[in-house]
Amino acid sequence: MKKIIFLGLFVCLFAFGMNAQYNVFDGIAGQHGDIAVGDVDNDGDLDVLFAGEMRYAPHAYQGGLYINDGQGNFTYKECPVMPGFRACIDLGDIDGDGDLDILFGGHKNGGIYEANARGIALNDGQGNFTIADIADYPHLEMLCPTVVFADFNNDGLLDYLNAPEDEQTRWDWELEQDITYFGKWTFYFQQPDGSFVADDTQFQNYFRDPVITAGDFDNDGDVDLFYQGYIPPASAVNETFPDLTAGRWATLLFANDGTGQFSLSYDFAYSGLGSCDWGDLDGNGWLDVIFVGDGFYMIPDVWEALHNRICLNFNASFSELPALDRAGQFSLQGADVLQDFDNDGDVDVLFGGWNADIQLQKTYVYDNIYSSGDFDYETSLQYNTYLTDSYIPGMSEQDFECADLNGDNVVDFVYMGFKGANSFNTDVWGDNVNIAAWTPGLSDRAAAYTKLNAPRNLSATKTAVGDKWQITFSWDEPDNIGAKKSVTYNLALKNTTTGKWLYYPNAIVGGAKDGFRQVNRMGNMYLNKQWTLTLPQGNYEWTVQAIDPARLGGSFAPMQSLDTQVGIKELSLDGLKVTSSNGNLVITDNNAGLLNLKVYTVSGQTIMDTPFSGYFSAPLQKGAYIVKIMGNQGSITEKTVIK
Repeated sequence: MKKIIFLGLFVCLFAFGMNAQYNVFDGIAGQHGDIAVGDVDNDGDLDVLFAGEMRYAPHAYQGGLYINDGQGNFTYKECPVMPGFRACIDLGDIDGDGDLDILFGGHKNGGIYEANARGIALNDGQGNFTIADIADYPHLEMLCPTVVFADFNNDGLLDYLNAPEDEQTRWDWELEQDITYFGKWTFYFQQPDGSFVADDTQFQNYFRDPVITAGDFDNDGDVDLFYQGYIPPASAVNETFPDLTAGRWATLLFANDGTGQFSLSYDFAYSGLGSCDWGDLDGNGWLDVIFVGDGFYMIPDVWEALHNRICLNFNASFSELPALDRAGQFSLQGADVLQDFDNDGDVDVLFGGWNADIQLQKTYVYDNIYSSGDFDYETSLQYNTYLTDSYIPGMSEQDFECADLNGDNVVDFVYMGFKGANSFNTDVWGDNVNIAAWTPGLSDRAAAYTKLNAPRNLSATKTAVGDKWQITFSWDEPDNIGAKKSVTYNLALKNTTTGKWLYYPNAIVGGAKDGFRQVNRMGNMYLNKQWTLTLPQGNYEWTVQAIDPARLGGSFAPMQSLDTQVGIKELSLDGLKVTSSNGNLVITDNNAGLLNLKVYTVSGQTIMDTPFSGYFSAPLQKGAYIVKIMGNQGSITEKTVIK
């Protein structure tokens, strides 16, 4: 359960007479890790998963899953997901059953076994996780500082990325010896039958220390990649990306062509290891980016890269603002956040780490007060003295998540990391300690929350592409969007034939909690109000919601039906019969010609794919199946029960 600690008299006076409430997660004292916030038990509130390592020897795993009661009280729950050093976690519904699964990578700290350090964990819908069989959900058995769930090739199926270092030597706690790995970024593309095809050809082993985030920075309706890290001197990177040189730190944008093939699009100032986040700061309809790198690796100025940098985006071209404060994270992921903390309709700025200028660890918050004209560091961002100087602990080796944990529609602050000798909050935490806690958002200082209405004028148009359909989904913004900036959109898409989600929206659809956002992230359509997918013939339903800049979900539009069989010539049922007999699927066809048979489970897994002519019979286990028969004259799809 949570512990509540109140600041002493000094901090109370300093903080305008208010007490900050620090809610400690028992049993965690970690760093160099990751935090994931999500509704893993589908009860309409946000739970928290921590992963990291101890600061000192033996550097054992630190973390765990904590279940929320809806009021911000957390109870520890056993969970097999245990990545340690450089842990990275992503949440998504990889098996299409309507709950949050976990994609994770990290090091095997302190006796942690291989299966618990990296892989995929499947959810039973109530927050009970089982490590997936690597034969069904493949992954790299090495440290991957970045793992990402996304539909990289726009086929409506969730894929994932494992991004390891090019070369790494790590102590293996199982074998009790150093093991050297050679890694390539590997995409796992999901197939209609639920299997995965691996592709490690695009990025080869060119890149080290990859810190990667995904987003559609060029508004062309696909998922692009933002990379921070190092290109080793021996890398042959220019063979694939001619404009890149080896032997340097790099911050790069790779643009997706919509099929999961990437090309270099933008080369930023170097930033190396570190963190980044996306949001539309100026409301011009393009995602801007904030990033920082760990400067002690940098040449020539070892501290220069510790400046946090904002680059404004217009029409996929970026301009860098003057550098923000120095704050070295000395870890990966989660130190930079663009999110609305005060419900005023725009994204504010949070970052933190070690500031060598003042010799303190410090967390900085800037309020976004931009209204019109040029977005400028001096006039558009206002230093928030209260949140910066007394409310949120200063940390390094840290990770931040900002989400509504207590259900008051105000963003709260969740964190884990190292608090050094810092002049702020010393009475509460002491010096040189690792902490994991959350602090409530300022509900008395935030504007009243207004939930976004459903998007309007939903439409789906289709174009035949071979035996599939290219579907363009489109919608208009909610009628109460007002002056809100950085509103993103979230598509839900389900195969009604199989009952399997293609795009599970990571949100509750319908009912009293309609629109509740189950993860802390932008919508899967980003800023777009149009998105095109290539889908096989079938029956689908879909809807969409708007996500406000606090990443709180708006209402879903009424569910729409989509039948991609319409306009497709159907085979005549005259002379074609599908039956079951004595545990066998039996098909008879009195028409001449070669046909192709596909049989699916109701969850969408292909169990049979074979040609036949005239007569077919094969045994199947008892249960319901989807039978699809295709020929030169068209196709039919039927549901069949084997008894």
